[in-house]
Parts: sequence; structure tokens; C-alpha cells
Amino acid sequence: MKKIILATLFAFGLSNSAFAAVQNLNCTLNSWEEQGWVPDRILFSVDPEAKQARVFDGNINEVEGKPITAKFKIIRGGKYRMSWKLDLITTTGTKMRANYTATYDPKSTKFNVRVHFPMANLANSPSGDGSCKDNKGQSLF
Repeated sequence: MKKIILATLFAFGLSNSAFAAVQNLNCTLNSWEEQGWVPDRILFSVDPEAKQARVFDGNINEVEGKPITAKFKIIRGGKYRMSWKLDLITTTGTKMRANYTATYDPKSTKFNVRVHFPMANLANSPSGDGSCKDNKGQSLF
């Protein structure tokens, strides 16, 4: 019986250490444009060691219904750069490709997002700035 309990505790300890590197973030944004391209809130789960990230917001919920994988890399100064693409439905009912790029600074918790529309030849590039808080136990992985 002691061996089973020890084995269970050991396995539980390993599973917790495997998730120790994952950072779960709840980010709030102030958008410079009120068209809905930049959401007020974005959730991220980031695993810097595995170079993986998942993202979820209101636009992703409308299109995908669940968190999606974002490209992830660490840039100068230890900041995290994440990017993802969505095919959003406009108010006229047409699809518009939106390329999102987000940068998070773990030292200052500052966060910003920029949206580009590669298929539409638009000069407009909505953006937003904000900060992130730890979203304990709410992993998107």
C-alpha cells in the first residue's frame, strides 16, 4: 500500500513540475480603435521552455469556439512575441483575414497587440496596449 501511495505522489509531483513553466495570463487592453478588431481582454497560456503558446478572446470564440495555437518566440529583452491569424466576419458578412501580433514583457507585465489585414490593402492597423495578470490554474493547453 505504501508503494502505491508513494508512486501516486511521485507521479503527481512530476505532473505538477511539467506544468510549472506554463504561464497563464489574463490581459486587458485599451484599444485605439472602437471597431472590435482588438478585444478588451485576451487570455494566453505560454510555455517559454517548449516555445508554445495558446490564445483565446472574444473574436477567437466567435470563429473557432475554443483556444487556438499561436506562434511563439522570445525576442530581445526577454519579451514574448505571439502571432495568430483569424478569418473574421465583417458587418457586411464578408470574411476578412486578420493577422494578430502580440508582445508581452514578463518583467513589466506590459502587453500590446497590433492587427494587420493583409488581403485588404488597408492602411489602418488597429492596436491596443494594456497589462497582464497571472491567471492561476486556467491553462489553455
